[in-house]
Amino acid sequence: MDDILGGAFTSRINMNLREDKTWSYGADTTIVDTQAQRPFLAIAPVQADKTAPSMREIKKEFDEFLSSRAATEAEVATSKRRSTLTLPGRWETARAVARDIAALVRFKFRTPTGTITPSSSRSSRWARSTGGQRLLQSNRLTWVVVGDRKVIEAEVRALNFGAVSIVDVDGNPSSP
Repeated sequence: MDDILGGAFTSRINMNLREDKTWSYGADTTIVDTQAQRPFLAIAPVQADKTAPSMREIKKEFDEFLSSRAATEAEVATSKRRSTLTLPGRWETARAVARDIAALVRFKFRTPTGTITPSSSRSSRWARSTGGQRLLQSNRLTWVVVGDRKVIEAEVRALNFGAVSIVDVDGNPSSP
C-alpha cells in the first residue's frame, strides 16, 4: 500500500503532484517503524500557492485507493520487484541482515512479498476494516502544514478538513 500511494518514485501521489501537476519536486509517504500504532506519513513540499490543492489531491488519492481505485496488477508487480530486487544491496553486511531479522521478529511480518495481490494490498492491515473501522481513514487525518500563513491559511481553512490550530516555530499556540 505504501509503495503504491507514495513510498516509491512511481507512486500515485508523486506522479500526481510532481509529474502531472508540477507542484512539487517530490512527494512521498512512509510508515514509521513502531511496535504499536504505526504512523503513516505523507510528505509533500509544494509551491506555497498549491498547498491546499495538494492537500486535496493527497486526500483524493487516499479516498480512491480505499474505494474506487484499488491497486492494479502492474502496481503490485512493480512493488514486488522493488522489494525483492533491492535486497542484495540492503544486505551487504552481517549487521544489516541481523537488523532485518530483528525487525521481522519484532513486527511479526507474516506476508511473503510474493503472495501480495492487488486485493490484498488494499485489504492489508493498514487499509482493511477492523471492528467496523478502517485503519487508514482519510476523514480522520492529522494535517501538519508549514508555510507562509498569509499565502496558504485561507485556502487551507476552506478545505474544511478539520479544526485549524496555529503554532509558532517552537510549537506554542499562536493567535489567529
